[in-house]
Amino acid sequence: MQINKIPKIQAFVSGFGMLFIAALDFSINVSLPVFRESMNVDIVLVLWIIIVYHAARSGTGFIAGIYSDYFGIKRLAILGIAFYTISVALIGLQNNLFEVTLLRIPQGIGAAILFTLGPALISKTFGAKQKGTALGFTLTAVAIGQMTGVLLGGWISDEFGWKYIFYMRIPFGVLVFVFTLIGLRTLDRTHLLPQKPPSFESSIFLFSGIFSAVLFIGCLITNGLISVTTMSSLIISVCMFFLFLRRDQHKTNKLVTFSLSQKNLEILSGGFSNLLVTTGTFIMWFLFPFYVNDIVRESGLMIGFLLGLLSFSSLLGYITGGLLSDQIGDKFTTVVGSIVSAAGLLLLLTTLNNGDLSLIQLATIIHGLGFGVHQGSVYALNLRDTEGNSTGLFSATLSVSQTVGTVFSIALFGSLFIWISETYDNTLLAYKLSFIAASIITLLGGIIVISRGFNTTK
Repeated sequence: MQINKIPKIQAFVSGFGMLFIAALDFSINVSLPVFRESMNVDIVLVLWIIIVYHAARSGTGFIAGIYSDYFGIKRLAILGIAFYTISVALIGLQNNLFEVTLLRIPQGIGAAILFTLGPALISKTFGAKQKGTALGFTLTAVAIGQMTGVLLGGWISDEFGWKYIFYMRIPFGVLVFVFTLIGLRTLDRTHLLPQKPPSFESSIFLFSGIFSAVLFIGCLITNGLISVTTMSSLIISVCMFFLFLRRDQHKTNKLVTFSLSQKNLEILSGGFSNLLVTTGTFIMWFLFPFYVNDIVRESGLMIGFLLGLLSFSSLLGYITGGLLSDQIGDKFTTVVGSIVSAAGLLLLLTTLNNGDLSLIQLATIIHGLGFGVHQGSVYALNLRDTEGNSTGLFSATLSVSQTVGTVFSIALFGSLFIWISETYDNTLLAYKLSFIAASIITLLGGIIVISRGFNTTK
């Protein structure tokens, strides 16, 4: 549903800015060694900086999307930008890992709001025929944020310390906050849900359940199944979900309502596609750098270059995916993206024995391009024909599936790699089977959207 009162350029800039500042958090990935050295802690403890952040993102995504359909995008977007910017400022002031990890919770909450409402804003502003292209260009903010975080963040942490990878985001956050506050002042609020919003208590239970479930996955990675923290997080998660369901089912204004309509099934297929593709492709952000270092024997500078190349090729893929989805169809383009992305992962297998750097660069480009095409088209798939009063929820489906897929990827491939390495004492085999598994999961992410045929989108 097109909203003519909002100048499209203002909505685009605001949505772009939200995604950009949220994607700057990729600077964490290249700065983990600096965290470990400056705080003198084990790498397993440092991983909790990432795990807690993604747990908070996962727990907030659906809630942010649902409430934006009741209160409007502008209010929650401003809240999310403020949460994010204040949190990164406070994190920079801390000196121990516990305080940093604790403050990653409000930062994750803010990031979830930004990743959910950025695409939702574009979806509400642009008409169905332009939506794929608009979303594709807006999603390039993620790739630009990744490149900035990886390249600039790595240099800043080496030269000035880890605190400054957080400080550098403050001016960006303030700029996006001011622009969103002023630029979206005419945001149309006539398409909000008319009934009373769901209870805040239900939201707390849902957040706690999802948050604890992701912590359970994190504990499996760091502590194993048989540990007090692992079992405690599992029990808390089950209890919170039980309380949420019991509380929500007796309310007329339910937080989560679902029916097996054709549109809802399409939304689910898009969400599961994003979950699987994210699970398969995130291997490039945490296992691939070790492969380049351990097998190819390249320096950190080359790793940074390859990750930057991955982000740049994803940027081109976002644009291509958005344009193609408007021209030849969302589902077809989504499938093509997953196939190309999986092909890039399989191409990496040919470098295991010879470490051919030029071939690794080509595989990185192919994989990044395919991933970008998938993202641009799967967002169009889920948001193209949304009603104005459900855009936030449908966007949240993609945001949450992406962050949960990230945690799944770390847990699955981290465990698989360690198990194969220790069982067969063969690191090369561990990399090989991990990349094969990642390519299969990525391919399944494309297949799932055509399980009901090509006939529901353009």
